[in-house]
Amino acid sequence: MTEYLNILLDNIQKDEGKKINYLIESNIIYYQEVFNTLLKEAPSYTLLLFAKYIKKVSKEDKIVIVNELIRRNSIVDVFNFAFEVDDPPVKLLEEAIVKSRLAHFIYVFARDVKGANINILEEAIIDIGNAEYIFRFAKDVKGANISNLTNAIIKSNNAKYICLFAIYVPNANIELLEEALVNIGDINEYQSFLEYKKELQDKYFDNLNNSIANDNKIDIEENREKYTYLFKEPSAKAKLLVKKITKRAY
Repeated sequence: MTEYLNILLDNIQKDEGKKINYLIESNIIYYQEVFNTLLKEAPSYTLLLFAKYIKKVSKEDKIVIVNELIRRNSIVDVFNFAFEVDDPPVKLLEEAIVKSRLAHFIYVFARDVKGANINILEEAIIDIGNAEYIFRFAKDVKGANISNLTNAIIKSNNAKYICLFAIYVPNANIELLEEALVNIGDINEYQSFLEYKKELQDKYFDNLNNSIANDNKIDIEENREKYTYLFKEPSAKAKLLVKKITKRAY
């Protein structure tokens, strides 16, 4: 690259590509020549900024740039491309993000990128097995399969995130999660769960009483599992944990 093109590229973010766009439109510099030179010589972040600010970058050129970023293994720039560049090639970016096996990037991509394939990203999170991001995915990603993620969080055997999953993920299977916590036997996390369980069951009980009073059979049928959970006798393991918690309180 020439010295003067380097100066312009160094300022591309500061002036949002204004000077380079002006020179391309005026035929002082030629887009294709600049594009080809950048692919060979420019740092990855400069390629990202070029795609972001230069008006003449086509959808096909964006694909070329992303493939070059993938070839260089510039995963941070691949990730940022999805958020900073208009009309990004989502499927291509998604494939690279999944292949990276970086749980944070996969989770944020699923949560925030329009057109992301939630099923594919969810499978990747489950395959990685990171309990924190299984929980976050279930809590924050619209369209997540809570049943599949419940099984995954239980398989992680991580008491902290099983407890958080039970408390903060809407429509989580509380009974299955409680059983997992009991089997792990972590007193601290089970105590936190019990505090939440009491509030939840009080709410279920109030709803059930209202439904009975109003002969609301539809609600009772739709929430049968929740209401059945109210009257289920704790297991021997659960009772033992409760005894340990009570003993520790004195």
